[in-house]
Amino acid sequence: MSEYKGATVRVVDEEMARSVFDVRSLLEPVAVARTVERGFDMDRAQAALDRAAGAADEAERSLANRDFHQLLYSNCGNTVLTQMLDGLREQTALISANAWIKQHSWEEEADEHAEILSAARSGDAGRAAELVLNHINSFAARAVGQIAKGQS
Repeated sequence: MSEYKGATVRVVDEEMARSVFDVRSLLEPVAVARTVERGFDMDRAQAALDRAAGAADEAERSLANRDFHQLLYSNCGNTVLTQMLDGLREQTALISANAWIKQHSWEEEADEHAEILSAARSGDAGRAAELVLNHINSFAARAVGQIAKGQS
């Protein structure tokens, strides 16, 4: 809502999705590696994964997914980086909601999340960062593909 313009509807298109995932792929792996090195609440991260697995609907699952990702990067030691990734969370959720309507990929994403958390638990920051990058890229490919199909 804007005082002077009224309501604005955000359109999810292929360009927007590519841009969001491009920035995430550049920033999030670095933030995750730093968070793993500095430590974070892995029990809360596991609880977020458990909430996602038991979610009654897409909205609940999306919130749990966002919580998981934020826990992975929130203790990176750089508030600017954290704020940038927080800003991308809502855009990512919007893209995800559009993609998930067309193709459910929860199980695949849950497996990827579990692998990421396993690497973090073992203290392997490099592996956690690599897995996060792979996760972002694999979801981006699915989401952008679904959005592109919907635009044609």
